[in-house]
Amino acid sequence: MTTRDQVRAAIEVTRAVADCIRELGTVPSGHLYARLMTHVGIDQYQSIVRTLIDAGVVQEHPSHLLEWIGPSGPSANQTNAKPESIRAKCQPPRGATHFRFTVKGRKPVIDSIKNLDTLAGCEGDIEFGKAVFEGRGKNAKIKGFAPIIEAQPSDATPKKAEKKAGAAKVGSKGRKATILDHSACAVAKALGKAGIKWEEADKIMRAHGVEMPKASLSVQLGFGRNKATWEKRGEPASLTEAQIAELRKAAA
Repeated sequence: MTTRDQVRAAIEVTRAVADCIRELGTVPSGHLYARLMTHVGIDQYQSIVRTLIDAGVVQEHPSHLLEWIGPSGPSANQTNAKPESIRAKCQPPRGATHFRFTVKGRKPVIDSIKNLDTLAGCEGDIEFGKAVFEGRGKNAKIKGFAPIIEAQPSDATPKKAEKKAGAAKVGSKGRKATILDHSACAVAKALGKAGIKWEEADKIMRAHGVEMPKASLSVQLGFGRNKATWEKRGEPASLTEAQIAELRKAAA
């Protein structure tokens, strides 16, 4: 039989969980349990969350993000970042597969980039890189994290020579190469649209510092010739006949 003290303790724990979610505004369920696991078991925690959801004061999103929707709402100082804003501000560098999220005084969380949206509403430091696993297959466990630090241009770097007209440009943060201010793929489509074959197109690309695998370049040339593919695959670069001639001349 449940005693009065047990009932009182259950109420206090439920109130503590509710207060925590209300103060945070939104919080990933896994992060919240990590804070409370020394006080409640997983079954009790899930039961409390379900009670708060049934009471209409907490909403659980498909990403397991818990959001306080009760009368008082989240605190005025809480930042409720939306998933779109997270991706806009935190662009993962090329090659990154995982992120490490750190909040002062808490153990860092390492997770796959595909789960980045679970950070909505959280404040802390985020790093991108690759997880280091121990073991293989389904039993593999994350052992560590290797950040990917993008190289930044140095102020001491000698002045670069002026760019030639039409030269390919590569962004400092791994952006795709461009030719005449268009992406290499869009230019390849424009070459295909102009009836240029693979061998000449390959020379044009290489003349502007862009190397595309034969299969990839052939596919892009084909897309350029077939207008029906433009809606899904992207339109060819809007190059004039003079620009096409300039590209061909540079590769001659």
